[in-house]
Amino acid sequence: MGLLLNFKLIRNTLFHLLFLSALIILPNLGFWQLDRLEWKNELLENINSRQTAKKINFPHNENKKDYEYRSTSVEGRFLENTQTFFYKPNLSGQSGYNVLSAFKTLDHDIIYVDLGWISFEHKENIDYIDINYNKDFTLSGILISSKEENLFSPNNDYNKNIWYTMSATDMNQFYNLNGSFFILKIIDQKYFDQTLIEFNPTQIPNNHLQYAGTWFLLFLVIATLYFYQLYQIIRGKWNT
Repeated sequence: MGLLLNFKLIRNTLFHLLFLSALIILPNLGFWQLDRLEWKNELLENINSRQTAKKINFPHNENKKDYEYRSTSVEGRFLENTQTFFYKPNLSGQSGYNVLSAFKTLDHDIIYVDLGWISFEHKENIDYIDINYNKDFTLSGILISSKEENLFSPNNDYNKNIWYTMSATDMNQFYNLNGSFFILKIIDQKYFDQTLIEFNPTQIPNNHLQYAGTWFLLFLVIATLYFYQLYQIIRGKWNT
């Protein structure tokens, strides 16, 4: 009898702890997503304002965040044997790769250029994107910051030329170059393989309002269930 009472006590205690924890955590997650929404809106506004601002000269060996998402143009040639495929699903979740290649400007600067995105299926049928390495190109695009590896980054597969972190540091080491901290995402893919999908910096997911709504809805559902259970418990005691 004592064991049964202890079991019921533990069960009831866990029941209340779980529900009360959920009632505390869920609304906080909702407010956190609203904070993220405000941050994302400011980011998108900043990106749009920088894109429409006056085009800047290429920042030589600079890594200042002030240059990120600014428009610039470079003139020069692509370097052979530097095409790199970075695994990245698109906004629809389809597996694919961003294709980067080193580019040497007429001022002898090195910058990695993001040529666009190709699907996993397309990558299976090719080794490299067809580029004329003996031709000068004038490229216009958006500067984005290079990324660095973290503890959760998968290891790059150098044998298959499949990378997981768009790191200029790693590419410089692998190709023995001294490339810029920035990566140029070109706006016009007319010079290259037509299957490359154009980059649009404003195509950044902004679903934080939906996420906040989901957390608040879960809070309401669990709160309703909890207080209904409390009502049933109290009602049962009143009837006994």
